[in-house]
Amino acid sequence: MKKRGIFAKAFLFTTLFLFLIVGVAAALFSREIISSYREIQTNYFRHNISRLVNELTAAGTDSYPQIAQSFLECYPSFHLLIKNPDGQIVFSTGHCFESKKRGFNFNTALSGGYTITAHHHFMHSQNRHALIKRSIIVLVIMFSISLAGAMIFASQITRPIKCLVKDAKAMSLLAPVAAPVKRSDEIDELAVIIYEMYNKLKDTITALEEEKEAQQYFFAAASHELKTPIAATTVLLQGMFDNIFDYQDREKYLWECLKMMDEQNRIVKELLEIIKYADGKIKPKLEIMPLRETIDDLLSVCRTFINEKGLSVVVQIPEEERCIADDYMLKKALSNIILNALQHSDGKVRIWTVVSGDFVRLCFLNTGAKIDENLLLENMLLFKPFERMDKARICYRGRIGLGLTIAAKMLDNMEAAYALVNVPEGVLFWMELPAG
Repeated sequence: MKKRGIFAKAFLFTTLFLFLIVGVAAALFSREIISSYREIQTNYFRHNISRLVNELTAAGTDSYPQIAQSFLECYPSFHLLIKNPDGQIVFSTGHCFESKKRGFNFNTALSGGYTITAHHHFMHSQNRHALIKRSIIVLVIMFSISLAGAMIFASQITRPIKCLVKDAKAMSLLAPVAAPVKRSDEIDELAVIIYEMYNKLKDTITALEEEKEAQQYFFAAASHELKTPIAATTVLLQGMFDNIFDYQDREKYLWECLKMMDEQNRIVKELLEIIKYADGKIKPKLEIMPLRETIDDLLSVCRTFINEKGLSVVVQIPEEERCIADDYMLKKALSNIILNALQHSDGKVRIWTVVSGDFVRLCFLNTGAKIDENLLLENMLLFKPFERMDKARICYRGRIGLGLTIAAKMLDNMEAAYALVNVPEGVLFWMELPAG
């Protein structure tokens, strides 16, 4: 069975309601209408009988029948009876004048002792037809107006609902939907709520898809990173078991295997670190930390690497400089940032601070590196795990790995602002922390 649309239902119910109102109104006012019609007919009767009596009075008695006949030709709804002084009927329409129901009776004397009796039936067939015709016309007009009003009302009520249904169908397919037209009723409020819910749902779905894609990329890249040292270790061990050529020197290649296992262990630890802080559920334990002391401690660990590469590291941070941060998160972020700066510098690394209001900006400048300006428009790409340098179109080759990713996760958890930008001397990384 085909379902009726909301327009058909609204139109049908509104029409029935209006027809009911029109019918009740007609029934309630029918007596007043009939009374008004009776009064009009009474005036009509009196006016015409008065005119007839005047004509009969002015004429001779011999012309009474002719005048009465002429009058009836013009007004057939009247009935007349004229008698002479002897009571004989001079003119008659053959009507019984005893009943006074549904009509008007009139009796008066004429000149010469004649009398006239008149009767007018206000529901005469001619008058009745006229009344019925007028009533039908009035009812048709009223019902037509009711139909037009019901159609306009149903259209105004159902149009926004139909638009809402159409938009909801498009929303179910995640298709683009225009903002609802402004109205001043509950339907407008409902449309706005649904539109806002749709945008939030679409944003959530987009974010989930992006997160899913990022997770797939992350695990694929992590698997690739682990696959290479595992495969190399397997080859070395198999060669030593089979005593193939150089692999007979087991002590030498066992050390190589140990190094590759250490590399795998480092990667696994960094992966677990990223996963641990990825959702932001671990809240930082903020405390006041000395910046100069923290930087010096981290640089001392890298002193051997700095000397081997022949780098110059300049630290321009006052001893009294303090910041508010989580001790572990800040040191983890700084260690990765410093190591990244040292690895990609061709001669000098400069570290300094700039105090601005309630914040202290910690800056790291490493010379000899440049980032493609187009890539800076997608700065977060630089903080994705395992992002290749050549894919990122940076002037040197290699792999970013997980260092910047871990640093970004730690700074995000502390809600610290940070960025990686090009400057004339090289590449600058800065972060802003609350001043202690």
